[in-house]
Amino acid sequence: MMQALALLAVSSSAFAPAQRCAPTRTKPTALRAVDYEAELYASAAFASDDAALVDWVAAWAERAVIDKKSATVKLTTPVKLEKADAGVRLVFAPRNTGYADKDDDKDDWDADAKKEKKPAPARAGGEGGVEVSVAGGVIAARRCEYEGGIIKQMSEDKIVTQLEKDVKAAGFAR
Repeated sequence: MMQALALLAVSSSAFAPAQRCAPTRTKPTALRAVDYEAELYASAAFASDDAALVDWVAAWAERAVIDKKSATVKLTTPVKLEKADAGVRLVFAPRNTGYADKDDDKDDWDADAKKEKKPAPARAGGEGGVEVSVAGGVIAARRCEYEGGIIKQMSEDKIVTQLEKDVKAAGFAR
């Protein structure tokens, strides 16, 4: 009986489709924490004065990102412009969709409970942003104002791409 089973196993495997080697399993790489202060862009060093470059960066941010009429960077996330020591910060403002407020109104049918309810404290930063600064003739962009959470990479990419194009077009003397 054993020989019959062995013969059956051998003969059935002879007609089975050829099996490919299973892919070797690699050890999964360790997850790294998100770098909330990553450098996104750095230009070549320019011979221009840092103060002149800081003025250019401030004017660029106002024109390219903030000004609704002439902005070349179209973002779905609202952005606030803040002055920094050697440049500017383009900080992503929180989006108030009103969704949470509508849910609260449905749940709060008691008028006394509404009076006791306090508004949530305003978050300082936390939404993230891009800081464009100047040091030693180099214009650099890096993440800023993140306190954890989701990185707004598409908005960052749009800002940095436009900055890179405009820095090249400005033609500062090297």
